[in-house]
Amino acid sequence: EKTALLVMGFVDGSCNMERRPRCVATIPAVKKLLEGARAHDVFVMFSVPTNDPTGEEIVEQLAKLPGEELIPPNGPNKFLPFDQDFNRFEGLDLDATLRGRGIDTIITVGTQVQTAVLHTAAEGALRGFNVIVPVDGMSGDTLYSEQYTAWHLANTQRVMQRVTLTSVDLIEY
Repeated sequence: EKTALLVMGFVDGSCNMERRPRCVATIPAVKKLLEGARAHDVFVMFSVPTNDPTGEEIVEQLAKLPGEELIPPNGPNKFLPFDQDFNRFEGLDLDATLRGRGIDTIITVGTQVQTAVLHTAAEGALRGFNVIVPVDGMSGDTLYSEQYTAWHLANTQRVMQRVTLTSVDLIEY
């Protein structure tokens, strides 16, 4: 009841074999994480592109269920392409939404790891949330962007104290 799962960027237009095969490879792990979260009544939110206000473009295996919420595109960045939509806290009431539910821990997974996952996890840590990042639930266009994101979260002062890197199989509710 004090944990939220943020599922970011898993939409048909970008998470497919032609555009981001590394994203597609993470879907089974994210699906397992999502199923576990749902089984334990974890608050689940999905990020979606500007042109998908209902979440219909979320990949089928991770489809949003009734009662789960959408993280709207960032306010100040609403005119940028979805791939450039960085910190999910920026310009939103995400902080208020999470705190209003008594959330103190967020789990972040997503594609375009060097943007949404990196910036959202770091900002969450800076705002005082405990942040869990399963590395098998994040993907980038290259292995390097995934490695850099993990390194950055594990080594940046004021962030690393609140971030735990792990794998989906090690998360228990």
